[in-house]
Amino acid sequence: MIIERFLNAALFFAEKTAAFDTIKLYKLLFLADRDCMKKTGHTITEATYRKIQPWGPVPVEAKALVDGMAAGDEITPPLSGYLKVKKKGNKTDINLSGAADLNYFSGEEVAILEKLAEKYKHYSGKNIAHAVHNMRGVKELDWGKDFHMEVFLPAKDREASREARAVAHRFKLSLMHG
Repeated sequence: MIIERFLNAALFFAEKTAAFDTIKLYKLLFLADRDCMKKTGHTITEATYRKIQPWGPVPVEAKALVDGMAAGDEITPPLSGYLKVKKKGNKTDINLSGAADLNYFSGEEVAILEKLAEKYKHYSGKNIAHAVHNMRGVKELDWGKDFHMEVFLPAKDREASREARAVAHRFKLSLMHG
């Protein structure tokens, strides 16, 4: 997952929706990635998802970041300036502050984020979660297993998506080591 794209999508949703919490964040990221995959063949965040009982699909990297911060892990800028997490009993509070930089996204990706923010503006995270859990395709996913958004593509398009993701991953690795 590209941290800047995750952060800016999260900031966008936090700014544009009410009753923002971790469940709402995870579900809106899932819906954004799913919608983008269906429209463009790629996701917005590049997250890996896992269907975790009872929460359903959750972006693995975002959950690990939030859980780590709740446990006291230190984070570095730019995240530390925008994201605060606090554990309160069994609940994890998330606080995102700052304006999203939409330059990280294409026009089509921004349109997807805007559409979802408007549609779910006043929904609670739990209400969105119930809607997601009842979606066609989500029910069929295995509990506790990682998956990528290409599972929502027609079978003929899945292999092309996997190949494009592998090429992008190799390219990122070469940039990091080159």
